[in-house]
Amino acid sequence: MPTLSFTPDNKTEFASDFPRLKLDQNERKRILCLQEPNFGYVHTFRAPKIVNGKPEYASVKQKDGSFANELVKDFIGRPMCLGDLGLLQDKGVDAVNCPACERAIASDEIDRPQRRFAMPVIVYQTKPGGFDVASPFGCSCVVWNFTDMVFNKLVDIKEEWGSLRDVDLKLGPCENKVFQKYDISAAREAAWKTSEDRTAQVVACFKENQPKDIDALIGRRIERTWMTEDLNKVAARWRIVNGAPPVHDTDGATESLADGLAGLDAALTTPTAAAPSQKLDIGDVFGSGAITVSTDPTTHTVNPTVVNFNDLIDGL
Repeated sequence: MPTLSFTPDNKTEFASDFPRLKLDQNERKRILCLQEPNFGYVHTFRAPKIVNGKPEYASVKQKDGSFANELVKDFIGRPMCLGDLGLLQDKGVDAVNCPACERAIASDEIDRPQRRFAMPVIVYQTKPGGFDVASPFGCSCVVWNFTDMVFNKLVDIKEEWGSLRDVDLKLGPCENKVFQKYDISAAREAAWKTSEDRTAQVVACFKENQPKDIDALIGRRIERTWMTEDLNKVAARWRIVNGAPPVHDTDGATESLADGLAGLDAALTTPTAAAPSQKLDIGDVFGSGAITVSTDPTTHTVNPTVVNFNDLIDGL
């Protein structure tokens, strides 16, 4: 079997590890977009929340100020649509290649695929409560995930200003933390262009903090069989809402006390074969070889006197 050195280059990057752009309630952020986004079609799976075999409801305030009981839903997942991109762009669904599209056509329990976007952006350090850039200057690189509604807004800003590299975007204040609802407007100047030092710092931050697989930050890639399992989970919970007998939910939620007792009775009446004992040879585990750890550090330099902004970014 091959060996692997304990070096940073050999670490696996998980999509959940890379920082995302998120605003807290009433928070504001000032950001810079330096490249165009990646996009893909995704399905968002949500299913009714089942507690003790019954669907859960909550009182939710309506737009007119009244309250109504609404079904509480659990987030199941956001997988990439398995449909053909050409068909999705033309028809909006691909029932032949994607079981979620097929289910979405047949039932309203599953939503049709939607375009989602992801791109790395620069977030400035700002003074508390506003959009003014803090001193000393600082910034970070995160991934911004957004929907068609935000994409359309960015298109309008680009049409007005010519390029998103020439302006900063002001986000907020955030009106709803859960749904990330906030206004987006253009600042009068791009803070990264006001000095050569700021330009060099932003370019270095952007180049050195890119995600290895940005498409993985749009939606989860899953096999067809896994998608079918999630679809069956969603369908099982809706059957309970519609009055069908509860079934076992693979996420461990208790849906029926009777089902649990039946399973316990079966376990008590079924004989269990004892596992054969096995002697462990420590020598077999460790062998006689030695462990070798190697490192290969890499250094990076940044030219602080760069002034051609487009040449800096076009090569990324």
